[in-house]
Amino acid sequence: MAKIIYKDEHCIIANKEAGELVMDTGDKTAGLVKELQKEGGNIYPVNRLDRPTSGLIIFARHKKAASLLSAQFAQRAVCKLYWAIPDSPPPLPKDMLENYILENKKLNKSYILDKKKKGAEYAKMAYQVIGSGKKYVFTVIRLFTGRHHQIRAQLAAQNSPVKGDIKYGSRRTTSFGGIYLHSAFLSFLHPITGKKVGVFSLPHDDVLWNEFKKQDWTFLQKSVYGFWEEGEDYQELFYQARKNPEKLVSIQF
Repeated sequence: MAKIIYKDEHCIIANKEAGELVMDTGDKTAGLVKELQKEGGNIYPVNRLDRPTSGLIIFARHKKAASLLSAQFAQRAVCKLYWAIPDSPPPLPKDMLENYILENKKLNKSYILDKKKKGAEYAKMAYQVIGSGKKYVFTVIRLFTGRHHQIRAQLAAQNSPVKGDIKYGSRRTTSFGGIYLHSAFLSFLHPITGKKVGVFSLPHDDVLWNEFKKQDWTFLQKSVYGFWEEGEDYQELFYQARKNPEKLVSIQF
């Protein structure tokens, strides 16, 4: 069951487990929404996470909050960072990927295109390799758009599918039933107070994830991610959240 990190009368932020559903399925498998309804009242998912992906997900507790939060995601006014461990290293240690992505609803799979095509959407993300183990590299991703299976498809197009993601070309599944992709950081405006907030979550205990945690922390002591943009206030908010995992932080700028 996902861990609730923060809740008030307007929203809930949870750390979803890999393999956990957000919505109920046709086979009557219960999703997170039904579980969170036990907290009382309606629950409206704001951002989506694929079933095999773990990490942060926001739920609104009433329609006004849902509308205001959803608008921020639609307008790309939210900062989203992910951790990923690919099967093989990407071609460059860091890069900005800009493509078009086309979703095949029947196959529940998305495809990367170099040119605009009917039905395709613009997809943008940046990645940076911050460390490595014996076989794998540890990659931090900033997602600028939020398309269907975007990170999974864009990394696969670089011949670096997420470890465990056999749908996109990974060699084998994982022992925990998910993939090595984790929604680690979110920053947004609280729908009612208007205060800019941030929250960071760590993935589950695992040999690879635990090594990622150590190397990311070491990296941040001497360097910075290369995808922060000039004039942004997300960077300082991220560092405060990174020092205080699973706590909602806010900074007055």
